[in-house]
Amino acid sequence: MLNKVSQINLAKILAEKFNEGDWQELFAVTDCEDVPEGLYKFYQHVHWDNPELKGMAIFAIESTLARDADNLSKIWALDNVQRYINNANTELFNEIKDIVNQNGQRNVSAAPVKNVNENIYQALEDAEVLLQKNGPHRAYDRVHTALHASLRQMCANHGIATNSTNNNVPGLLSLITAHLKALPDDGRNEDVFKMLKSSAAILHGINNLRNNYSMAHPTENLLNEADARFAINLVRSIMTYIDELL
Repeated sequence: MLNKVSQINLAKILAEKFNEGDWQELFAVTDCEDVPEGLYKFYQHVHWDNPELKGMAIFAIESTLARDADNLSKIWALDNVQRYINNANTELFNEIKDIVNQNGQRNVSAAPVKNVNENIYQALEDAEVLLQKNGPHRAYDRVHTALHASLRQMCANHGIATNSTNNNVPGLLSLITAHLKALPDDGRNEDVFKMLKSSAAILHGINNLRNNYSMAHPTENLLNEADARFAINLVRSIMTYIDELL
């Protein structure tokens, strides 16, 4: 995530270079079309390049990035944005490039970095492509696949025995949390750990969504974008938290 100063610098560059159509595209691809609606005469200020535009652009970019960390990648992919940033501020260009590319790692943002294998990387790469091109409702199944594979890899890496009855996502999480509980206390917050254990119920729901409302099986009732994005963020949070603990 960009820090406050970098967000301001990005907003200033876009305020100088973007026309009304550019801003409209930015808010559309990030699902933030309500942001300019909350800013008094935003598009008029853009059209006339009024002094008020800089402050409004800063607020708009901060709001857009705060809503979803993936929005930085969506802004980065817009026409001419990389050129505008590189010409104006090379340090900012490199900073954003590193964030978007995850410092060269072959994974999407908020993904495991220790307990991984080629199948997990591939599922996450597929999910990222689908997320950018078709939306979260199309990417959800691949994110779920990455979660299942990463939990299995965690068990394999740490000698956690599995069998046919507990090899599903909720069962694997239960095994992993029991393994973590048996480890020496490393200062983790017990209340947060309780939240992890209770997330088994969340994963039951995630399994149901995957089986009945994703591209995993033929269905006309795909998740809408808001629901799919929420489910993806839950999956990523659980997956990366466990990866950090192990």
